[in-house]
Amino acid sequence: MFMDDTNFRKVYIKYFQTIFGFVLRMVGHQRDAENLTQETFIKIRNREIKSNPLAYLKEVARKVIYKYWREKNKDKLTSVKGHFVHDYAIADLIYNPIDPSTLPTEKKREEIQDFLRELVQVLPEKEKTIIELHYLTEPPLKYKEIHEILDITPPTCKKRHDRAIAKLRKEIERYLDR
Repeated sequence: MFMDDTNFRKVYIKYFQTIFGFVLRMVGHQRDAENLTQETFIKIRNREIKSNPLAYLKEVARKVIYKYWREKNKDKLTSVKGHFVHDYAIADLIYNPIDPSTLPTEKKREEIQDFLRELVQVLPEKEKTIIELHYLTEPPLKYKEIHEILDITPPTCKKRHDRAIAKLRKEIERYLDR
């Protein structure tokens, strides 16, 4: 169905509340959800929808939400002085909770964060996306939210996360051993 004015109005009226609720669950802020929902509907205007309009709208909304999270948190990727990830994320990657001597100095911590920032950028896109959504959003998104945004199964989401963390941990260990 082509989204001319008549069809667009019908689809908008029928699916607005559903898409708004979906977006609101993902972003948690009403004003942002309203804006992102509007952006979702704007993107389908004057387009051909060949399948289920609701499924198509959810796919467009996922992409809009992902773009929103990336833009909202891009300063965390580019800020040298800002923290790259939450403290517990760094701890998960490099600290040995049994041995306090593994705790780095503040200077070393900043170096590690800079190195980690670079490492995340070279991860495969699917893994990088999960790391960014889980560790770089405020508040961090839960896996349930991430798998819904990315339209993947929870086990796939966890597997990609674990694979990315293993790669990052391995590179951090190499970095610390030099």
